[in-house]
Amino acid sequence: MSTRDHPFARNMDLVRDILIWIERGAPREEQPSADNELRFNHHVKIMRDAGFIDASTMDDGYTDTGLAVPVRVDVHGITWQGYELLAAIRNDTIWNAVKSKMLEHGLPMVLDLVVSVARGYAAQNGVPLG
Repeated sequence: MSTRDHPFARNMDLVRDILIWIERGAPREEQPSADNELRFNHHVKIMRDAGFIDASTMDDGYTDTGLAVPVRVDVHGITWQGYELLAAIRNDTIWNAVKSKMLEHGLPMVLDLVVSVARGYAAQNGVPLG
């Protein structure tokens, strides 16, 4: 199984959706879809660990593969670093261009590269970052 197919592989679309959701006040009824709650909880945990959001994770459960995944998460807000990422990828036009360019060149969705491509696209096309 490739990393891309792994059920808990980082999904940058979900990361973006979670940041936008938190910025809107994190209403439970509008929680981003992640195929399942454990995938969503895992992304909240890794985003917290990366310094993008302030969140609490509780009661680690374990997947079939032994991966520890929070059973419950509470999101408290976005950090400065999270806002910097969101500013680069919030705009749908920029985000779709970034994904296309990364795919076209076979590049991994590595954070610094994503932000760099987003800023470059915005500058070249006169699209304001958000």
